[in-house]
Amino acid sequence: MRYKKQYDEKGVVIKNFKVWREKFPAALYFDSLIELDLYNKCKMLKIPLHRLIPEVDNIELQKKFTISAISNSKNRKIFTSTVRPITYTPDFLVEIQGVKYYIEVKGFFEADARLRYKLFQYYIKDDKNKFVYLINDAKDVTFIVDYFYNLLKKPGTITQIKL
Repeated sequence: MRYKKQYDEKGVVIKNFKVWREKFPAALYFDSLIELDLYNKCKMLKIPLHRLIPEVDNIELQKKFTISAISNSKNRKIFTSTVRPITYTPDFLVEIQGVKYYIEVKGFFEADARLRYKLFQYYIKDDKNKFVYLINDAKDVTFIVDYFYNLLKKPGTITQIKL
């Protein structure tokens, strides 16, 4: 896994995340400056943006299950193995007029992140009150913040947008 920086709400780099988390258990943190920028702009415009926390807000895309497998040892035998669930946590959630907008901020996808993102898109595809948007840069942040701000000003104009 590559090294990534995390930032507190003031934009200060968190040097030792584990120590910081113990010291400030309820404080928000951000995995990039783009996430922080999105959060601050929404907060300033009173857009109901919620930071989703992986330990709390996991969405289970695939439940755990058991299968039969063959051991890899010298004395081969069949045993039961449990496959862990596949979970996903978008970065943010905006809920306006009963419609949920999930926002994923990604400058770079880790190996499994793209697959989880695609599974999540599939998971919500039939729900007309849920949308997911991928934010890649500052232009996307400005666009999506303007979009949400306009939704709040003009109730009843819920539409899916293309970034």
